[in-house]
Amino acid sequence: MADIPVDPATFFCYYNGFEFPVETQPITVSTTPVYDSAGRTVTHTSLAISLEAYIAVHAADDYDSTDDLMSGIRQMLTAPAGELVIQGAGFGALHVNAPGAGGMRDVVWGPKPRMLSERYLGGRRCWKISWEVEVAVLDQCFKSKSFFGHPMEFNYTVSQQIATSGLSMITYTGHLKIPQTRSFNDDRRINDNADIYRDQVVPPLLSLFRRGDRNFSLSEDRCTLNFTITDNELPAWVPPQHTHDIKLSHTVRSMTQGLLKWAHTFAAQYSLIKGRMREHAWAHFGRYVNACIAQMQKRIRCTVLPVDLTISEPDLYGSVSGSFALTIVQTINQDVTDTLYSMFTKQPQRKVIANAIFQSFALWREPPDGDNKNFNVWSQSMENFGAWGTRGLSQWEFENSQDGIIDPCMTIEGEVLSATEPPDVAEPDPGGNLVAGPRLPGTNVSIDPGLGLPPLEIPQAVTPEPSASWFAYQNWVEAYQQTDRLIHKPLPSRYNALTPAADETSIHDVSGYYYAAYSGAPDHVIQDRAAPVNGIVLTGSAVRIGYEITPPRLTSYKGVPVVEAPQGRTFQTRSWAVLGGQVLVMARWSIPYWFTKLPTRAISTPNTPITLGLDKPLGKQPQADLGPPVVQGPGGGGNGGLNVPVIGPG
Repeated sequence: MADIPVDPATFFCYYNGFEFPVETQPITVSTTPVYDSAGRTVTHTSLAISLEAYIAVHAADDYDSTDDLMSGIRQMLTAPAGELVIQGAGFGALHVNAPGAGGMRDVVWGPKPRMLSERYLGGRRCWKISWEVEVAVLDQCFKSKSFFGHPMEFNYTVSQQIATSGLSMITYTGHLKIPQTRSFNDDRRINDNADIYRDQVVPPLLSLFRRGDRNFSLSEDRCTLNFTITDNELPAWVPPQHTHDIKLSHTVRSMTQGLLKWAHTFAAQYSLIKGRMREHAWAHFGRYVNACIAQMQKRIRCTVLPVDLTISEPDLYGSVSGSFALTIVQTINQDVTDTLYSMFTKQPQRKVIANAIFQSFALWREPPDGDNKNFNVWSQSMENFGAWGTRGLSQWEFENSQDGIIDPCMTIEGEVLSATEPPDVAEPDPGGNLVAGPRLPGTNVSIDPGLGLPPLEIPQAVTPEPSASWFAYQNWVEAYQQTDRLIHKPLPSRYNALTPAADETSIHDVSGYYYAAYSGAPDHVIQDRAAPVNGIVLTGSAVRIGYEITPPRLTSYKGVPVVEAPQGRTFQTRSWAVLGGQVLVMARWSIPYWFTKLPTRAISTPNTPITLGLDKPLGKQPQADLGPPVVQGPGGGGNGGLNVPVIGPG
């Protein structure tokens, strides 16, 4: 703080239209450097200026009092953002808020009068005033002091939150301040706002991170932009283009005894950028399914049959664009089944065998475009289409015309805001980032504006081996006995005539009459002409792909030869084309058989082509009850033949 003596010959002091008398003194100036929130630098200098002056009128001035003069002085010396000039006091020239956009300007909506004290000296003609004003200027700058289009302060904190999985979430929290004041005292328009500089405060995206929530708030004085930005580390693969969230799963489960048939369920849920077509999600899902099926057929000779497809719009008004689920059935041969068993029994080779099995099932494979090298393509698609842009999909930004300074002194004529045009202001520099950090490796990334992805196409299924072509096969048996038995009925000795009377032995006829029972008839004679025929009925059904189904033939049962009965046989079959260009065949049958002699063991269900040789322990240990079929059917082992199932000993 310093008291500056005033030389009336050179002193000039002016504020907002009022010129202080040359007798004004003393002048006291207090200079305070104002540091930024980090305490690292001075953002501006605050000057607290106080001075005293005498206001008097003389009789020769044709004024009876200082009434009008003091009223005008109060109005001028209490209004903010006026032009301030102090020179000739040996303090250095201070000229703040000159008309127009040039020269030194206050940086926080000032100059701001803080106090006006008036002391009456007598005679209605003389007053002593003490006035204090605060000015914020870039007095610490040795270079240009023009501030339009340049931030005055920018600071931020950065924090890392590490989850138990080891993945990180990076959070940036900070603010940006700009200098601002009125172009002149009566101007109520906003010339600049901190939101214009939003692009400069957003940090570059770290590699293999996903941009999270971004919060921006603009202060009431429009000089401060507060922000919070989070980036989340990707847990696994890079998502496809235009997709901000995706859930993709592949589940495998066994379906039948012997681990020969497996159900694969592919399920996905996509959240695309607003406005992007749902076909993007469907196409990506199709590419993943196609790649998995191709890998299955490359690793092992198998049959793949789609059996169920679900397409859903889970939330038409939400962010989830679509979900898909596809179930396919994969049949494999006995060799692969034995390999599965080896994965649990052969300790030294367990890891190698497990990897081979997982590859055969297309598990833990990379999804389409999921490699890290595609990160730039994905992140640029999210930014270029607005999802990760600094202003989001709406592209909202604060306009200066949305605001104006409202106070009781404004004149309301039509529009609320003053019609005075703001001065020409240098345009803010839109380029560059103020937040330092890793940059994306390369920006010349080609983004596919269209689909660019193939539709879902199930590849042409490889024709399976006959033994692996069965999707379902079941048999059941029903025992029966056919006798050659007769009933001899000797004639009665007496017969009663027709009578309407009724007694307890009568039988009612539809005509309403009653017939008396026979009387005097001898007992019936039951005669077995030959030994009964014992047999079973073989009933079953099957589903097969790529081959016809012929009726099974039972050659023996429980060690007893059987022959097909001459009547009662039924067999039905039908076929239709399915995805992948294959033919699905279904059949059902009912075939009666006769035993040549009675079996000595209990009846049970015979084997099928699926269970034949597979219901013994894995590893092909021998079992007494099972063996090769007694009779081989035509085409049983030929690739592409009919492979008629022949049922051996039961």
